[in-house]
Amino acid sequence: MKYAPRTLIAALITSALIAPADGAGALNQPAVDTSAATGRVSNITLRDDLPWLLRRSGILDLRLHESPSPYDYELTACFLSLASDQDTADAQLARDLAQAAWLAGWPEMTLEATRRVIKADPKDSVAQLRLISANINKKQTVEERMALYERFLGDEGNSIDPAVRSRLALDAALLEREAGNSQGFLERLHQATRLDRANKAAASLAAQFYSSVNPDPVTNLQYQIRLLKADPLDANVYLATARMLARQGAIESANRYLQNAISLFKLETGRAPTEIEEIRIAVEWQVDGPQEVMHVLNAGLNDRRAEAQARLEAYQEQQLPTDDLPKPEDLRYDFGIDKMRLLAAHSQGDTEVTRQVLDDITITVDRELKEMAGLVNRRGVNMSVLLSRVVLRIAELQAMRAIVGMDAELIRKEIGEVLEQQPALTQSLASIEPMALYAEGKYEQALESSKPFAASPIISLIQAQCYENLSRKEEAIELYRRLALSNAMNVYGAFSRTRLTVYGAENTIITEAGRDMTPIANALPVWMDQMISRASSFMFLGVEYDKQIYR
Repeated sequence: MKYAPRTLIAALITSALIAPADGAGALNQPAVDTSAATGRVSNITLRDDLPWLLRRSGILDLRLHESPSPYDYELTACFLSLASDQDTADAQLARDLAQAAWLAGWPEMTLEATRRVIKADPKDSVAQLRLISANINKKQTVEERMALYERFLGDEGNSIDPAVRSRLALDAALLEREAGNSQGFLERLHQATRLDRANKAAASLAAQFYSSVNPDPVTNLQYQIRLLKADPLDANVYLATARMLARQGAIESANRYLQNAISLFKLETGRAPTEIEEIRIAVEWQVDGPQEVMHVLNAGLNDRRAEAQARLEAYQEQQLPTDDLPKPEDLRYDFGIDKMRLLAAHSQGDTEVTRQVLDDITITVDRELKEMAGLVNRRGVNMSVLLSRVVLRIAELQAMRAIVGMDAELIRKEIGEVLEQQPALTQSLASIEPMALYAEGKYEQALESSKPFAASPIISLIQAQCYENLSRKEEAIELYRRLALSNAMNVYGAFSRTRLTVYGAENTIITEAGRDMTPIANALPVWMDQMISRASSFMFLGVEYDKQIYR
């Protein structure tokens, strides 16, 4: 039988409820007589409490299994089905049954439970959507499905919860797109966003669609803000909005959205990912200036080194072993953060700090390369991936040397050693040539040599500095401006903005679209920031246990 467990449970319950010989109805008797032990009689009767007893049995049995199997859900669904039969007006009981039946793989029982939910609670939008979607999915042709969507989304469906109609409109939009009806797709998509502004799926699809077909950044920002309002706690949406603004030069507005994204990332994992931390520093550099970045990063590193030195000296005074203690000179930032320190110092013409940071980067890269070399003979190592990582690190080190114009002789020496061992890498490392030429002060030759690699932000930075050294100010400003926009949230964009400030051209960075986007971005309600910074003032979570299950 399809529901054999349910039949067995029903039989057992029927046996337990057979009337006693004296003819008294068992359903009218107390389920448990505790008068001898407590001096009072339990008021639990099978007639009144059979539904919750069945529900309790099913749920408690399910909780005995750490990873319930489909059979466990079948058993629970059988208990809940019998319980719901006894009390069809209990909406929550029917919801539990629908969930258990779905997990058991019983679609017919799921739909029957859903109908009971709607009958007991006509305002349950989740149940409405499930039942309507099931009816639509039964139709075999697109035309039949669209006819039903038209019915539910037209005047006949006005009594349905708008949130439900919004999700139906989104489904209809996707069906129209599959059928190749672009106009129908847009109409249904707009309907979905109008019916329920909290429909994140509809808002997300609208934002994606318009960003792909509409080059207007202002319109795209408006749709992105709608998406954000549909889910004010999505870190990635805040980050995407910050990128939109930064690409148009509205860096101050972008910083607000970025800070919200960082706060949300920290709520999830306790800290922001490394790449997000680098973005934060790059944006704060542009808002507060490179001096503040240098001060904060250098102070943090100096404090760590001073603490390590003090601990080392304390151990030495007590004649304790110090082999496992970190040495102050071994404490450094990772490569990405040190790039920030290096270019911030270089942008300020601070040769001494630039030299110190470049030495730190060189040590970091040397140690990484040694670690990678130790992996060569290990089993399972992908040599192609390992070689790519080695080449990338070597190239990045040479790029940093070239940008700050230091260690020019080492650039050619180290690249020559690599190519001597791996001639096949000649093409991969060809972009190092213009860097080396710039570091050697051969600016015209560097510009000529760099033309095939102009798409690289590093090469563009080299070119801009060549223009500066050749007193070609307007060309330098134009290239720095392009870099400041295209790399607005990394170190190269931050460095470029600083150079534009030196030339008094920082006001040329923001685009016309960026000016239009700024008031739109700033109009985001402050309470959305406060939801993140002071979440407890916006939400209170209360938990109420089921007294029937635990009494």
